[in-house]
This record gives sequence, structure tokens and C-alpha cells, in this order.
Amino acid sequence: MPVRFPALNQTFASYVVDGALRYAPFLFRGWFWLLLGVVGCVISFSRPRPSPTAGAVFLFGVLYLAGFFPTAPASDYRYIYWTALSVLLGGLVLLAERGQERLPGSLDEPAAAE
Repeated sequence: MPVRFPALNQTFASYVVDGALRYAPFLFRGWFWLLLGVVGCVISFSRPRPSPTAGAVFLFGVLYLAGFFPTAPASDYRYIYWTALSVLLGGLVLLAERGQERLPGSLDEPAAAE
């Protein structure tokens, strides 16, 4: 299939190959996202106020990637992008819940007697 916009294709190719693969190749490896997913699960469930939502999102990514171990199609980013997305989303959920815990009145504190 011919490329419709070759200049745009070349721009994106140089961005990924010359930039990300050269300076941060671990972002395209499954072990990195698997490690972040496991760490996210541990943090989600071991906090004083556990976050089942974030834990479930992290666990989804870990189980999705673990499902590829028996077949091992390839160590390619096309098989790990859902895990990367779930790790990023789980991190956002943790940050949002942490921010909510810091807001006044959001810790289910009893109202002061008048």
C-alpha cells in the first residue's frame, strides 16, 4: 500500500527512530511496562486507603501482557501498547485519588458540632 503523505511519514519515523528509540529504548520493551504494572498494583493495594480502581487497571495491564508469555509472538510494541496505556491510566487514577484525599472535607471527616 503506498504511503499517502511521505513527508509526514518520514517526520514521524524520524521522531520515533531518532528520538525515542535512541534515548529511551526501554519504553518499547514489555519488561518495562510489566514492571511498572506490578509496582502500580503493589502501590494501589498497599496504601493506607487502598485504591481498588487503580489496582484493577494496573492488574488488567499485567494480566494482558502475561497472557502473551505462553505464545510469545514477538517482543514488539504492538503487543504491549494496551499494557502501557493501562499503566498510564492507573497512574492517573492514583494521582487523582491522591489529590482528592488532600482536598478539605474529602476524607469523610465527621462534621464539627455546632
